[in-house]
Amino acid sequence: MARLDIRVDETGTKVKADTGSVSGTAQMAGLIRAVSLPLNLLNEVAAKYFSDNPAPADSAPEPLEEDPNTGLPKLDLPVVSLVPTLKDGMLDLPRQIQLQVGNGPRDANEDTPEWFVLGVKRMFPDYDWEGLNEPVDQKLLDDLKRQFPGGQNEFGEDVPAFTFVSDGHDLTAETSVMLFYEAAGRNVTDHSGFVSVGDQELFVAEPYGLSLEEISKLAKLLKKADWTFRILGVSAHFPSATLRLEIRPRQQEVNHA
Repeated sequence: MARLDIRVDETGTKVKADTGSVSGTAQMAGLIRAVSLPLNLLNEVAAKYFSDNPAPADSAPEPLEEDPNTGLPKLDLPVVSLVPTLKDGMLDLPRQIQLQVGNGPRDANEDTPEWFVLGVKRMFPDYDWEGLNEPVDQKLLDDLKRQFPGGQNEFGEDVPAFTFVSDGHDLTAETSVMLFYEAAGRNVTDHSGFVSVGDQELFVAEPYGLSLEEISKLAKLLKKADWTFRILGVSAHFPSATLRLEIRPRQQEVNHA
């Protein structure tokens, strides 16, 4: 079953696609087209609200000093004391360790990089990419204008007439995210999104584990897009319990995220 999760904040309206199944993929493109009109209206209302109700100036967090070696914020990572030491299931002397925490990703539908969109197009060359951004049916708009002409309701309250102004929203990026998530699988894309590292944009996922079958499937998928990946032990979602999967274009140099 196809599902859209909608988030509204001061940066605009964000839509996250969740197909839930292979059959849901076929539904998703039609669903996105069907809700494009109300989503545009929602985006306009939200933009006006946040314009009229700006956040207090002192609510922004102080910027953190950047580590010149990694490009990440400098943090005083906590030291965890008396961590059990297990050797082949047997307890040994406890030890102190410094907790290592990765840079958490933003939502995959927020500022989706161009390399990601182009790569997914290579994965799915037969998808109807051109049809995603067809203009809204004019007959539908005319019908809505007739249904909602404006004026006063039965309580004497002013009701605005229906208006529609397209913001030129491009559905290609959202669709590329949806298709990749469906193809890669729920576990491979667990706790995922994009991370900025210097001038690079990496796709990051942090599952609790990966099987040989999942890694093999991912490698074949990424080969079609000319991407590569690596697996690290420093994660952001649940340090010490999740691993970190970083995906990038093959020609992009590797930097730590």
